[in-house]
Amino acid sequence: MTTSHDSTQPSTAPEHNGGERDERSAAAYRAAFQRYAPVGWDIVERAQGDLLRLLVGKFPTDLGVPAILGVSVLFGDHPKAEQAGYALLATITQELDPRRARTLLATLADGWQSASRAPLERRPTLIRSDLLRTIGRLEVADVAAPELQALGFLRDLLDEPPRAASA
Repeated sequence: MTTSHDSTQPSTAPEHNGGERDERSAAAYRAAFQRYAPVGWDIVERAQGDLLRLLVGKFPTDLGVPAILGVSVLFGDHPKAEQAGYALLATITQELDPRRARTLLATLADGWQSASRAPLERRPTLIRSDLLRTIGRLEVADVAAPELQALGFLRDLLDEPPRAASA
């Protein structure tokens, strides 16, 4: 079992370890979201519950919270935003080796933070470009066939331009 939030392995550590709050816990996610958004935790849980279940207990808040915010920006104009966001994070967290999952979550988190300084309309494109660049690097690494398929799925999901809902 891993206890450091700098680990490349997801953790199932209890909320407290040696007197320190586990940065993977629901309490840590609640506190982190409150730093970013002035909305109640109940609203965050209702809106992002499926994404939270993929990350809480497995990845630290410094990756998980900005990753969820990044997904929201990335798929904000997508006609099936919730499904696309869930597909992206579920594939990253469930289909990839934990080290590669961490790399993509870090890219998503960093992309969201970097894009926050750009005009609103450019933010999804900037995040998408960062993710596609990282996926390209991972695809040429020594990766097993199932992970290559997962990376291909992510590429297809990100390459698909968002379409406006039909009238």
